[in-house]
Amino acid sequence: MAISLTLHIVGITLWFGGLIILSSMMRRVKSMSTEAGSELSAVFSRALRAFVFGGCVLTVCTGLFQLVHGGVGMYFSQGWFHSKLTLAIVAVVITVMLSLEIKRLSDRSRAGRLLILHAASGAILIAAVGLTIFHRLFV
Repeated sequence: MAISLTLHIVGITLWFGGLIILSSMMRRVKSMSTEAGSELSAVFSRALRAFVFGGCVLTVCTGLFQLVHGGVGMYFSQGWFHSKLTLAIVAVVITVMLSLEIKRLSDRSRAGRLLILHAASGAILIAAVGLTIFHRLFV
């Protein structure tokens, strides 16, 4: 179980670190020329597949393992678990939205959407860590 928890944390770090870094870098690319943006789009796509999708898959797989190993009934009876599960679903939606934004990197009018994705990624990470700390301290 300790190895699964360690891999879960590594996956979260890759997933959210990739989301935050890519959304921040993509906002800066919006101010560059179209040629530079199209070249960087391929780099961002590779980083998305390697770090963000890899971290997402690792996090989901180790989370499911912990769920099955710890007992589904025990987790589903806890209120904090439903909150973290909701945050994970929202994070998957943000991941999909960021992958779509990479395909539209040359459209300069979408910089505001990237800022929202960037802020939402950070807020979800802080909320998930806060729920985990709350659960460990008070439940």
